[in-house]
Amino acid sequence: MYTPISSNASALQTEQPDASAPAQGPQTGVWRGETITVEQSDGLGNAAEEISFAHESTEPHKLHERKISKRRVLALPPPEAIDHYLQAVGKREQRDKFKQFVDTLKSRGHRNGQRGGARQLAHEQFAGVTEQFLALAYAANTLTREGGHSAVLTDVREAFEDLHRDAGSHIDADLNTVGVASEFGAGNAAAIANFQDGYRDAVLGEANLCGLLRGALERFGVADYRSAINSLIRALDADLDAIEGCSVDPIRLHTVLQELYLLRVLATGLDDCQSLAGRLLAKYKVTLEPGALLQDVVAASVENWVDDQRFPGIADQHATRDYPPRIMLLTGTLKLVKQILPEKIFLNRDARHNIIAAAQEALDSAIAEESLDPVITTEAQ
Repeated sequence: MYTPISSNASALQTEQPDASAPAQGPQTGVWRGETITVEQSDGLGNAAEEISFAHESTEPHKLHERKISKRRVLALPPPEAIDHYLQAVGKREQRDKFKQFVDTLKSRGHRNGQRGGARQLAHEQFAGVTEQFLALAYAANTLTREGGHSAVLTDVREAFEDLHRDAGSHIDADLNTVGVASEFGAGNAAAIANFQDGYRDAVLGEANLCGLLRGALERFGVADYRSAINSLIRALDADLDAIEGCSVDPIRLHTVLQELYLLRVLATGLDDCQSLAGRLLAKYKVTLEPGALLQDVVAASVENWVDDQRFPGIADQHATRDYPPRIMLLTGTLKLVKQILPEKIFLNRDARHNIIAAAQEALDSAIAEESLDPVITTEAQ
């Protein structure tokens, strides 16, 4: 197995292969849900095999059936897992920076017995905490393999543990979901990082359904909304299934999962808003932002009740005071709350009835006002 970090050990130890055993070629296994290849000669050859065995021996469960389990002892990622992560996020060049990081640590030594230098140096040289964590893991692997520098290794080991204690959820979220993030970003480092940021916002933040909807639309846009939500669901699945442990309490992940399912259903509502925007532009030259309209309608729908100005206010914000486009927009919002939005969005059946009634009243009022408008009446004559 990968070496657990022990505060009683003066250096990180790895299991060495039996010298009497026949030489073996590279082995493959699973680390945090990703397949990696481990060379037998690096002293970590049985790691991938054992973790893969542990993974295969665990009976899979559907998301809603998974039980909460305690996090395993913090393990040191092997070099192959570090390389795999860097390649997946499009930052393979960081490997050279990791080597420079180790060289700097060794050249500085353990100054006057003071600790904390390794973590500070990692913070100075690497922007993200996940890269800092992997840089420290790389340093621990290298110093263990080379031998010597025991004081520096102790400092590195403590920095590794401290960083995970302070930012473990952030780090684990990135490591557990890197495969999905890489696939979504299609090799683009910026797109991969944006997805990772979005996933962390979803599971580590306190956003409710409206906040998650706003964040997804702002981060991924209307065009990529559907694929992004589907990928976020897959990423959460990978997080729940991670051998090394979830990024946060599984109860929190299951709560977010239910919200993501609702966001996936709302993709149909977004499509309808886009269609409405097209009709408004073609017929009345009125520009409508589909994502903004959907957010406002959902925000109204999650409340227990709304006053009689809520939906007229939405029409004021997204259309004009002219009655024809206003009526078209209010007709579209009524369709959203009555036919498209899933029932689970509403607090209860009474709340849903009240919201639909408010949307209907806004539409009826606009139609009545149009019939009484003297300008429109004169034009019609």
